[in-house]
Amino acid sequence: LVIYVAMQESNNMDTSDTSKGDTELSSNFCPFNLNIAFLGLVGCDLHCARALGQRYEDYDMYGCVRYLLKGLRGEWQMVIGERTYQGTTCDFLNFHRGGEAGWRN
Repeated sequence: LVIYVAMQESNNMDTSDTSKGDTELSSNFCPFNLNIAFLGLVGCDLHCARALGQRYEDYDMYGCVRYLLKGLRGEWQMVIGERTYQGTTCDFLNFHRGGEAGWRN
């Protein structure tokens, strides 16, 4: 699944999608294009996300794989109102492709 996510996001893995900047919830990091909204759910704040890198020469691959695996293994939760939802692999893949709004649908 790690290779699948990487290949889905990039042909050559040399850069993440930088079109969304590096401060918005939709900003992407790592060759897996993990966004700040998701990274926050697995304990990685803005400073942490920036340290993961947006370009090949800056990637922290150990960190990138660590947070990707947290998503794939369901090691995250989302609180909506008063309910807490435990993330699953399917939830992660839906969140990864559609963002929080896509996941909620």
